[in-house]
Amino acid sequence: MATLFEVPREPFLIDVFERWQEAPQALLIRDISEKKKSWTVENFLYDVLVVRQSLYKSLDLEAQQRLQDPNADVLITVFTNPSYRFAVMVYAIYSIGAIISPISMSSTTEDLKHIVELCNSDLIATVPEFQECSQAVSKLTCTKVFTCDLPPSPPPGSQTFVLEPKGQEISLEKGCLLIFSSGTTARPKGVLHTRRSAIVGLRAQIQNFNLTKSDTWLHHMPVNWGTGITILIMCIATGACLELCAPYFDTEWLLERLQEGGITCLFLRASTLEPIAERVAQLKDIWPISKYDALLNGIRQLRVVCSGALRVSPASQTIWKNLRDGRPLMVVYAMSESLTLVATTDWQYDENLPLECCGKPRPGVVIKISDVGEICVKSSALFKRYVPSNPGANGDIFDSEGFYKTGDLGRLDGGLVFVTGRITDVIDTPGGKISASEIEAALSQHPLVNQAIVFSKVDPKLGERVVALILPKAQGQASRRGDWSGAGLNLSSLHQWLVSNTNLENFKFPTILRVVDAEQELPVTESGKPIKAKMRNIFFDEASIACGDVEMITS
Repeated sequence: MATLFEVPREPFLIDVFERWQEAPQALLIRDISEKKKSWTVENFLYDVLVVRQSLYKSLDLEAQQRLQDPNADVLITVFTNPSYRFAVMVYAIYSIGAIISPISMSSTTEDLKHIVELCNSDLIATVPEFQECSQAVSKLTCTKVFTCDLPPSPPPGSQTFVLEPKGQEISLEKGCLLIFSSGTTARPKGVLHTRRSAIVGLRAQIQNFNLTKSDTWLHHMPVNWGTGITILIMCIATGACLELCAPYFDTEWLLERLQEGGITCLFLRASTLEPIAERVAQLKDIWPISKYDALLNGIRQLRVVCSGALRVSPASQTIWKNLRDGRPLMVVYAMSESLTLVATTDWQYDENLPLECCGKPRPGVVIKISDVGEICVKSSALFKRYVPSNPGANGDIFDSEGFYKTGDLGRLDGGLVFVTGRITDVIDTPGGKISASEIEAALSQHPLVNQAIVFSKVDPKLGERVVALILPKAQGQASRRGDWSGAGLNLSSLHQWLVSNTNLENFKFPTILRVVDAEQELPVTESGKPIKAKMRNIFFDEASIACGDVEMITS
């Protein structure tokens, strides 16, 4: 006789229950890091309910009582990597009404301690691989550790599930998810979403991608990043197969996997789009014809290829459109503060939109531009507040009409959203205020430039100066010792090229330049955004200037 389990009547759990009713043995998650081990809907639902019980018992009595209070929160910090067990813990934590706060294990012990204390965590949830690190943080913060070590899966069909009898539901205003912003200009901020904004946002995300149980999403993103965890939840909610591959993901692994076929959805960082496409072209002369044809077929099987976080260049959009037989790349405008995409281009139809735009606002999202040109957003999927809850963090984040002030500069033109930069990226030069992203966009059009990062450097005599850090394409690689002419990338040649090929005004041209190796790793956030303060300190310090790695116009 099958063992009976009761499923809490909470939206995301009801989704999984309904998937179990439809097809209990359907493949739900495949984890490449676990030797390609796979789990069915039935496996997942069973594991969530088993972990739920032990997780609840790990909380102290006071925290258990707070779970019943609609006006109080319990927060569980999760130390793990993108994995099946992480997915189980997310749903188990959600099922008891606590806040899920996933943390990157690439962080230092000191950073982990800071986050646990900042969040006032009630519990650290982890897996055996990170037990040592978790215990170290536990000792520093006096926070209890729960280790998720899953039991063997029972035989198929040996358990059955029913929904719990109707009773008191968990308040939709309780906290649900605490994710951290990218932290490009300062230490990351905790972004707190309620159960209401999570449900509204995730439902909208499913519609944004038209995700169904017929899809397979190749998931390589950090799960402590908003996009990473929302992809995970919406795949499980719809029954789409979630293929986790973060430890192995790079260009070579991706192309090998795509030629095997079966992937329908993929998110790629903007900075990787052109290098991946270039590698596809190179493989035409390296791989056997049959294998290369299988790769092209695998790329064409991709129903959705989306990109964002950074500006997606017109060249990248054109290249991927050609790779996919005319189907467009989906450009997304998103942020940690919204659990649904703010604006997108269409994943299915080529609307011949300007390649510089981010598409149209998504249904349920209202956008306006403030008097200073800041993009302001309003929707039911917006976050509640920043953590910690203090006036310094939360004092001026919403305007009088309830619009979130994004910190992005942009414009609305004919119903289309154009993002032109960050307020913090404005450079106040003697010639006037300029946006770093405008210069980055111009430099990125140069045929030898893979990526351009622009920021300011204060000169005691000349004020703020425009600094450019160039990551060249491999064939235009510059030497580390200032062989500018060999690469065709020096201030003189760049200025000439900008005059001939762009409309950029002369006072916006960079006057400080460094060209690094094409393979140089740059400091970026886990979402791929450049950490400009670190770049300034690493690549434009006094030692780099003195040894000639940096080219400067001195007057």
